[in-house]
Amino acid sequence: MTQLNSGTSEVSGSDSLEDKNLGMLLKGLREKKGLSVSDVSSQIKFSSGQINSLEAQNWPALPQGFVLKGLVRKYARLLGADEQQMLDLLARQNGANVNKQELKSLQSTTDFGTHEGYESQRSGTGTWIFIIFLILVIIAVYGYSREWFTLEEIGLENFRNLFN
Repeated sequence: MTQLNSGTSEVSGSDSLEDKNLGMLLKGLREKKGLSVSDVSSQIKFSSGQINSLEAQNWPALPQGFVLKGLVRKYARLLGADEQQMLDLLARQNGANVNKQELKSLQSTTDFGTHEGYESQRSGTGTWIFIIFLILVIIAVYGYSREWFTLEEIGLENFRNLFN
């Protein structure tokens, strides 16, 4: 099997990548670079708890699918390891669910054509615009009837026949 690149050869030793525990490998690389878990967390924007869970291979405590792959990819990039080799190793770890299709569930909730909440929100906006317009018309008619203004003053003398 392929060896890790030269930047990580000290950690990998002579064992093949298949024999490695992903969490231990990442932890070893992190310690070799002198980084703390909080340093890694702040640089790759995943929580310290997620970093610790990855290093301990506590798969139930970690996100699944493409989010887990993103975590491993960013962590490997930070440590200077080969991202693809780390992802291959992740795919071989027992308990890691990297093939879960989370995107399908996201698409079903954002399908605006069939999403009930979207339709009601859309019709609510039109209703509010109509109500505001109606209130403005009522205020204008009331103001005219109280002689706050004349039609000539606002340039609408052609509408005089409507009100007589």
